[in-house]
Amino acid sequence: MVRRVYRSDECYHGPETKFAPDLIVGYERGFRASWNTCLGRFDSGVVIDNDQAWSADHCIAHDLVPGIMVSNRKINVTDPALVDLAPTVLSVFDVAKPATMTGRVLFADRLQASATGPVQ
Repeated sequence: MVRRVYRSDECYHGPETKFAPDLIVGYERGFRASWNTCLGRFDSGVVIDNDQAWSADHCIAHDLVPGIMVSNRKINVTDPALVDLAPTVLSVFDVAKPATMTGRVLFADRLQASATGPVQ
């Protein structure tokens, strides 16, 4: 049922990590915490069927979730990751990435902007 349990320091970095849970459960495909658990309630059953469509509730182990990125701009890295999206979006709007934010700017035409400020 559980693929892996992650320590918080494996998943999060920076000053806000202290607010993260100590452990994060990554469920196997087809399993999850109950829908009520997400709302702060408990079910009577220990194990229940996961018979509803998955809807981005972050229960499944991250390496089991397929993903794709489609872009009409050249992506400058060979290994884009989810943490790269926020810095990339900020760069498109000429907003500097906060020092505590992880991730890289993915678009080749925005790299100079992210390093030196807005593109002139």
